[in-house]
Amino acid sequence: MTSKEKTLKFVSNVIAYAKAHDIRIGDIEETCGLSRGYLSRVQHSAKVNLTLEKAYRIANYLNMPVDAICDMDGDELIVKAQLSEAQAKAEKIASDIQALKDQVNSLQMRYSDTSDR
Repeated sequence: MTSKEKTLKFVSNVIAYAKAHDIRIGDIEETCGLSRGYLSRVQHSAKVNLTLEKAYRIANYLNMPVDAICDMDGDELIVKAQLSEAQAKAEKIASDIQALKDQVNSLQMRYSDTSDR
């Protein structure tokens, strides 16, 4: 795969990920310090290349490793990101459940202490 093919795959995957997560491409470009329409120019012009520094800025914004964005197809990237988000939500839920169990145990201990009197 040529450098330009890798770049095109990276940009296509970024665009697919952004669409799947309702992220505006302009927001990615602005936050990453890229000019407006930069990703489109990279995608459609042989003269515009994506630098490694800019690829890292974009990957950091998406909270994804550059190589993952380059190596996966768009659908796989989206599924992996959704899985990561689901795992984070599951961990939060598990933490919330544990906190509630701790509160219930504390209340039960207080109740049993007052009912023993």
